[in-house]
Amino acid sequence: MGESPNNPKADLRQTATSIVATYWPLIIIGLLFVVIQSSVLADWWNIWMEKDGYYSHGPLVPFIAGFMVWMNRHRLARTQISNSWFGLVLLLAFLPTHVIGLLMGLRVLYGVAFFLCVYGALLLLLGSRMTRILFIPVLFLLTMMPVASWMLDNATGSFQLISAAVATKFLQLTSGYDAVQYGNSIKSSGLPELLLIGSPCSGLRLLISLFTFSWFFVYAVNGAWWKKVVLLALSFPLSIFINSLRITMIGFVGFWTYSPEAMHKFHDYSGYIGLVVCFVILFGIAKLLGIGDFRVDKPDPADASDDPRPKLVGGGRAGLTVVLVFVIGAVSSGMISPLYSLPKGHVHRENVPMSFGTWTGRDLPIDKGTKIMLHKGDLLSRLYTDAGNSGREVAVFIDAGVDLSAFHDPHLCLPGGGTPITKDRVITLSLTKPRPITVKASIIKASGDNSSDLVLYWYMAGERSYPRTEDIGQVNRANRLDDLARVIRRPWDLSDLRRDINSRQFVWYRFNTEVTDDVNDEAFLRKYVSEFIANVRDFGAQ
Repeated sequence: MGESPNNPKADLRQTATSIVATYWPLIIIGLLFVVIQSSVLADWWNIWMEKDGYYSHGPLVPFIAGFMVWMNRHRLARTQISNSWFGLVLLLAFLPTHVIGLLMGLRVLYGVAFFLCVYGALLLLLGSRMTRILFIPVLFLLTMMPVASWMLDNATGSFQLISAAVATKFLQLTSGYDAVQYGNSIKSSGLPELLLIGSPCSGLRLLISLFTFSWFFVYAVNGAWWKKVVLLALSFPLSIFINSLRITMIGFVGFWTYSPEAMHKFHDYSGYIGLVVCFVILFGIAKLLGIGDFRVDKPDPADASDDPRPKLVGGGRAGLTVVLVFVIGAVSSGMISPLYSLPKGHVHRENVPMSFGTWTGRDLPIDKGTKIMLHKGDLLSRLYTDAGNSGREVAVFIDAGVDLSAFHDPHLCLPGGGTPITKDRVITLSLTKPRPITVKASIIKASGDNSSDLVLYWYMAGERSYPRTEDIGQVNRANRLDDLARVIRRPWDLSDLRRDINSRQFVWYRFNTEVTDDVNDEAFLRKYVSEFIANVRDFGAQ
């Protein structure tokens, strides 16, 4: 018996068959693309899934980009497909950029390679007219690509201070309570505890998500281009305002309930309230600018085709060329062993004394959060107690790693832990044992509610010392650029470069003690550090 002409299953099979018959070259090329980009996508996925990360919206971006493509479905259906061989130029540039990006672990390089790959394939398979329509939806994928962590860390510190300052002003003007800003925290007699603006509450996450949504919104609505630019530019001040408003609301919960538990509970879902308020304000501004109507992609009847038969898309010489380039890319990606997929740094514990002079040490457990944050570092945490008359204690923390991901700037983590920095300067330590060496170090005073700590720290790369985290950031980036130049100049010598990278690491020394008297405490800590280093074997050689 024949199938009914109104049979939904038959219609579905016919539609699926038509799609496969029309687009099977694009389906094959798409699968090859996923294979090529698998390691890149896996890296991005790990960033998207980070707790309190900045890119939790990442998995949604491809679907939003797909919707932006769907919005142009009628234009695409009426646009003539052609082949632009300029796409081959982009694909040929993609191959070395992708390989070097994976080899060097440089997100900026394999991010650029990602777009060279997509735009090159689009030009070669569909032509310049199609690519022009798809340009913005594809470029929108940029919003899911993580930027360098050091850039986010630097920006987070600034956002924390700005949000704290604005929220403090809001509380002073509206609450009737005293409110005083201490770095990235707010203190008030009406609050049961310090109102701390940590990294997740800095407002940077909100800015990144808001910018992503605003980009989609201005693309999807009608309006003059300058009005859309204004709306997009408002993402920055709006994110600061909403984040500060959220912090203010948490403060009011503390004033009304005087309960830390209530503040923490409200903190957990206040972000959703902030998002709702943010979108209401955004839509309100859009209405004031007159850009609230969604654009409709209407087909032009004059462009209607008389031939209803599906035509093969992505075949011919252009399709074979893309497949060949993608196969080469897939094979190359599978053969790459990243230069920086290294074991974490190594602290030579046998060289660090457990006791010396009147000092006796005991190892301290490292909390789970620190282990996660500094997972690429080898960590040693030890508390030394003076068995002599003073009875004082000094906490020593040593961290060895091959790049910045193994470290966290004390100028960010101390305020983030509720102890704002009140004093900060760079000093010089002239050490004579185990051999004469000069060390540039940072010394900071961090004051919390109940105590103040004096912290002295520096980084070592061989015998060279660096007092600030940004200093080793510059050294690390310079090393990466030198490594990149070596890869380009002598790609056949990767084994030598890999050996050099394996032998390279930074070591972070951090000492802190409780403050009793500023002047005497600094002299005490300097003396302790000199004695400690004098008993570290092979200091400066790690």
